[in-house]
Amino acid sequence: MSKFWYDLKIYFFKYRAYLVGSIGILALLISGIVYLNTPKIPVTEEEFNHALHTGKKLFDAHRYTEAYKVLIYPAEKGYPLAKYLMGEIYHDGKGLKANYKQAAENYFAVMNELPQAKYRLAQMVLHNQTDLVDKEKAVNLLAEAAYSGYVLAQKDMGAFSLLSKDYEQAYFWLSVLDNNDNDDIKKARDFSKARISEYQVNLLDVEIQGFIDRNKNLSINE
Repeated sequence: MSKFWYDLKIYFFKYRAYLVGSIGILALLISGIVYLNTPKIPVTEEEFNHALHTGKKLFDAHRYTEAYKVLIYPAEKGYPLAKYLMGEIYHDGKGLKANYKQAAENYFAVMNELPQAKYRLAQMVLHNQTDLVDKEKAVNLLAEAAYSGYVLAQKDMGAFSLLSKDYEQAYFWLSVLDNNDNDDIKKARDFSKARISEYQVNLLDVEIQGFIDRNKNLSINE
């Protein structure tokens, strides 16, 4: 045995208690760090609400992997916003591999609570990303989301109606959106207006104003 290995052996036996103790302390420290960074599983209603609030903040900060680890608990508990955000994570592959099946199921579960979930599910169906509902149902969901004040759905309804040459519906939705000061929307609205009678325009203007008055506090952009 060389002198090096002999000295190393003597050193180990002499200080092994210190070495073992140091390794034990290091292992405890690592375990403590892992524990502190592992999201606590919520039990009470207050803890589920806290998890939802924390997960939403992480999601908004684009920290999607961390958001997923927190939101999964209130989502499994049935919290609508948590399930919607989980749908967003699965659909766009935010922090994990995209999974259209999981995305569609999350949107479907809360579509009656959140118009944005209706919109996202409808978009998935119309883009052939899921067949969880048929395309006729998807169009109805899109319209329901628009009537609920979801701006993206209103834009799509305006474009869809214009492409379908349903100029009355196009004029309706594009007029609702005209408050956004978008030149393209104004041009499309005027294009639709020119293709319906003055009588129809007058009737629609009354309907549009009533819709805007009823929904002025319901506009949803997210």
